[in-house]
Amino acid sequence: MPQPYVKSFVDSTLSSLTESMDIQVSAGEPVENAHPDPLDGVVVVIGVTGDMEGRIIYSMTEETALKICEAMNYEPFESMNDLARSTISELANIIGGRAVSDLNDNGMKIMMSPPVMLTGKVIIVSDKLAGAILIPVESNFGPLWVNLAIASLAGAKK
Repeated sequence: MPQPYVKSFVDSTLSSLTESMDIQVSAGEPVENAHPDPLDGVVVVIGVTGDMEGRIIYSMTEETALKICEAMNYEPFESMNDLARSTISELANIIGGRAVSDLNDNGMKIMMSPPVMLTGKVIIVSDKLAGAILIPVESNFGPLWVNLAIASLAGAKK
């Protein structure tokens, strides 16, 4: 793993997805120094503050998002309506919350911002955080990506 905190995000992503619905998932090898390319579909951004600062981006195609919504809500979805947006935002919040709780249990002091969702055809996320880590996640519903740009602050426990 490129950074010690990455394992917490990989583990929380896989466990949150499999516990929330009937889905098969696997995480690919994290890629260091990855910058989010223009994204297409559904993006959720969560800020991180405290001993570590930065952001988490969860991204997926709209098709993948709709399949996840159907599995979590037990009903069909044809568009990213209010319930679909709420479902994906809450899933991102659960995944991030689990990772942050794990890190806090191991001596860090980290907080998260509420999730912000973006949808569209070409979504460009621009930030000044260098050295992002991209975690590709494959599922039977389609691909997902977790993009972490988080920096440890001086004096923080690792």
